[in-house]
Amino acid sequence: VLIHAAAGGLGSILVRWARSLDATVIGTVGSAEKAALAASYGADHLIVGRGADIVGDVKRLTNGLGVDVAYDGIGGDTLLKSIRSVRPFGMAVTIGQAAGAIPPVPVEELRPGKALCHPSIMAWCADIGQYREAALAAVGAMEMGIVSQ
Repeated sequence: VLIHAAAGGLGSILVRWARSLDATVIGTVGSAEKAALAASYGADHLIVGRGADIVGDVKRLTNGLGVDVAYDGIGGDTLLKSIRSVRPFGMAVTIGQAAGAIPPVPVEELRPGKALCHPSIMAWCADIGQYREAALAAVGAMEMGIVSQ
């Protein structure tokens, strides 16, 4: 799993959650200080620095395969790096735009068989059953210590 901004608020939750599922976590961070923080959350590998070769580093860490899923809360040009870091038939998930709007993604970037997902809390809230299920899962994660309040 690739998690961008692994030391941030959402990133730290995703790192802990992925580790609770025994996933190998590759995180991106902007500094050595943030790398230490992300490591304390359980990240297995860290890519440090805004100018890092994210795609190259992910491919190296996965023996050329890429990750099953990439969570991108950064946006901007990072989304294409996320898609390119995903293995064939994997998924890139865009969950934020901290670095700016997401540029158009050429459909060719999704070959072979990659998926792009853009979940929305508003969509979850529209279906009370799904919202309740997600809320109960979040409470359960807090009770198990996966995430803190």
